Amino acid sequence: MALYCINQADKERVSSKMKRFGVLTGGGDCPGLNAGIRAVAKTAIQMGYEVIGIRNGWEGFIDSKSKILDGETTSGIIDKGGTILGTSRWSLILKVFHVLYSMVGSRGLEPLTSRM
Repeated sequence: MALYCINQADKERVSSKMKRFGVLTGGGDCPGLNAGIRAVAKTAIQMGYEVIGIRNGWEGFIDSKSKILDGETTSGIIDKGGTILGTSRWSLILKVFHVLYSMVGSRGLEPLTSRM
């Protein structure tokens, strides 16, 4: 998500609707994640947003693991490897399946999984 405004009127229109948003990194690490996180956070903060960093990808989103991204937490992260937020390959679909499996047990899901 990029936050670019053409002029002050656009900036005020966008800021009046949304005051906070989250950033998460999912899947594997790749070069530039921390630079991207820092750029999004800096731009958003300048526009008056509060930026929430979702820790450990979709797993952190489901488990409500987050931290505020501000000037202090995003300072000096460009040259660090990986991502300051952490990531996981735990997909949302796997999480839902895991929750269902833990609720009904293996025999309860056998009819469902045999049709997949």
